[in-house]
Amino acid sequence: MSTTSALQDSLGAEHATVHLFAALGGITSVADDPVLHALLTARHRAHRGRREYLTSVLRGLGVDPVAAQSAYLLPTDLSTATAVRASGTESERRCAQTYAALVGQSTDDVRTWAIAALTESAVALTQWGAPAEPFPGAPEL
Repeated sequence: MSTTSALQDSLGAEHATVHLFAALGGITSVADDPVLHALLTARHRAHRGRREYLTSVLRGLGVDPVAAQSAYLLPTDLSTATAVRASGTESERRCAQTYAALVGQSTDDVRTWAIAALTESAVALTQWGAPAEPFPGAPEL
């Protein structure tokens, strides 16, 4: 895998996560679960920032960034806070996996950024309710 491929994979994961978190935020009530709503709001903001960074880096390399899909399949049951947290966890984990790959395929500023993104995702996974992992984003280790 090349640096460009790893950047594109990360961007694709971010497109999907931004879409999912916007949908989850739309069905999560600040009155019913203010902690979950705050987490969704913060994570949506973080992933939008990551998406913008990745787009900028790819354009700086002279590469057309992968576009967001026209639609994403949402989980079928999002009727409980537990289901929303599970969906958030899964999406955050996918992003962490792409950032772990990007760490291995990049250098300099991009690697530094990918390490920070991976670290932030590892912390976010615990906020979603996942147990801490020794090597976030790299379950094979």
